[in-house]
Amino acid sequence: MKKVNDLSREYPGIQFILVIIIIGLLLFILLERCSADEQQPEIQTTPFNRTDYFEGNQIILTFPNEAYPPINNFTSQDRTPIEITDGLEIVERIELTFPPSVSTGISKPFCPGLPSNLEDSSGFSIALANITDGRSVEEVLAALENAPGFENIISEPNLLIGSPDYPTGSSTSTWETVAVTTREDYESQWAFELIDRGTPDPEEDGAGVRVVIFDTVPTFMESSAIEPSPAEVVTEEDPYEVTWVDPDAPMNLQVGYGPVLSTQTATASDAEDVIEPTSSSNRDLGHHGLFAAQMVHAISPASEIELIRVLDNQVNGNMYTLIFSLYDALLSSQNGRPTNEPTVVNMSLGIRIPPPEADFDLPTSGIEALRTVVQLAYCKGMVIVAASGNNSIFNYPPELAHLPADWSSVISVAASNMANQRSCFSNQGDIAAPGGDGRMPDDPIPSDPQPLGCHPRLNMCPSMHGKCPFAIIGPIKPPTPGSSETGLIYWDGSSFASPLVAGLAARILSKNPILSPDEVRHIIECGATEATFPDGIEGQPDRHIGEGVINVERTLNECMSPSS
Repeated sequence: MKKVNDLSREYPGIQFILVIIIIGLLLFILLERCSADEQQPEIQTTPFNRTDYFEGNQIILTFPNEAYPPINNFTSQDRTPIEITDGLEIVERIELTFPPSVSTGISKPFCPGLPSNLEDSSGFSIALANITDGRSVEEVLAALENAPGFENIISEPNLLIGSPDYPTGSSTSTWETVAVTTREDYESQWAFELIDRGTPDPEEDGAGVRVVIFDTVPTFMESSAIEPSPAEVVTEEDPYEVTWVDPDAPMNLQVGYGPVLSTQTATASDAEDVIEPTSSSNRDLGHHGLFAAQMVHAISPASEIELIRVLDNQVNGNMYTLIFSLYDALLSSQNGRPTNEPTVVNMSLGIRIPPPEADFDLPTSGIEALRTVVQLAYCKGMVIVAASGNNSIFNYPPELAHLPADWSSVISVAASNMANQRSCFSNQGDIAAPGGDGRMPDDPIPSDPQPLGCHPRLNMCPSMHGKCPFAIIGPIKPPTPGSSETGLIYWDGSSFASPLVAGLAARILSKNPILSPDEVRHIIECGATEATFPDGIEGQPDRHIGEGVINVERTLNECMSPSS
């Protein structure tokens, strides 16, 4: 300080100069930060709302049949609710029995992973109950936890489900701006070349295998004569024929409708940080399921493909609707299906589980009923495939897969890009398939938690045709006669990677129908191409997407033998 005072006496203006220099440095740092902030995607934070996560006046109950005879008197045929306690009445119920017992030396049927209160049961029920006295879901669940007579009942909220195509898929632009100009673009798209799809035989490849897709149904496929009543899944007698995508191998799509039981419509937001725009709430996305179905058909054209609506045209639904539809299509003895029919299930959807910071005071389980139905389908020998989700646009390492994809009985599918790398938005998975990307092909993995390069780029695709690195190509509607439309668009997301894996699973089962779900999984992994990291990290496979990216020809030709 003495030296500074001495200098200021010798040079009277030096203090003023030092102040100017310091202010200049501070301004420079501030401008640099502002400039960096401007390059970051604009983030909009939304509050945590209960209506974004669960139905506000419903809960789901799971219980052994023999334990609750009064509830077993309820039948859905007369649609008469039964009050089971003050302010709570059952309005819908499904009854399940376990698969045929495997000889295990014990009396109970063998299906691992079921809730403990069902282990000694020969069958059980899952019921939907309405709250009739104005209490909140949290209050009712807390009251049932210690209520006399409800010891063996698992009670949980009716959580919402939705498409995992968020935030890069459905929230980008109007369909006109991402329309595909020629059908040849579909046939020559990079996704099919990358996985060595070849030219599947429409008469043989996938024959004898049923593929059931739980998703949306486009409005133009709905029949005015078919109005689904509550708690009833209706299937059209005549399949809808999709001819405009591949005239040489048209898809015959069986269409079904899940029960109409929802009492509210979820918002488009997941109540977390999102990238603008997010205007999917007022856009018809009902063709999401058709796009997924075509991806199955592209790999396994001879399979019997069913599309069952469990999501509305804004890709929203609830857990009980999905549970009922899974039961009706896969487990019910009344659906007339052969018990040993080779079956593949695809779910390009995820459960909206409230994050801890939402502080809704809900029970920690919350998904036992759905997990039980999925586990029974697995024990029945069905191969279950689900999209891992697209919530990792801001995260590296990527997030774990959504539920139900992250369950051990389900093959979790991540999205990959043209370079056999994980798509920058994709969550982790057991395996990967093409789903587009949100970055340029040569961009490195950013170290910044909010990567500058990962954002929707679908509007750049029309000029790139089938080689657009940001998307894959599929149908949304029949082309208008006499116009230049193709009825095809560019879209991205793990939603459309998942059905490619489901189609491959169907091809495998067609060749060997007695394979178990785990054996099918291992065969798919056997043929996969290892996924590498971008940015020149030599020799390092990216284990965030398991064994890598599917390869159809290698899988079928090299991995189907017992030695493989």
